[in-house]
Amino acid sequence: MLSKTHPKVGIIGGTHGTGAQFARLFKQQGFKVRVSGRKTKTTNELLAKESDILIFAPPLLNSVQIISKTIPY
Repeated sequence: MLSKTHPKVGIIGGTHGTGAQFARLFKQQGFKVRVSGRKTKTTNELLAKESDILIFAPPLLNSVQIISKTIPY
């Protein structure tokens, strides 16, 4: 059982598909969830800095580029 204080979950690519499913799952479990995507104001870098747990769920074509830009954060 999780404690009352859940870590902040960030999902890169969380606006559609698998990322959106992850977001729903974590929200249902009481986590604070933020997502980033191509059309969100939240950048991947900011999301990485502010999240305790970071999930990468972008389209496969863009994965390597997105991960390599985000890893330093």
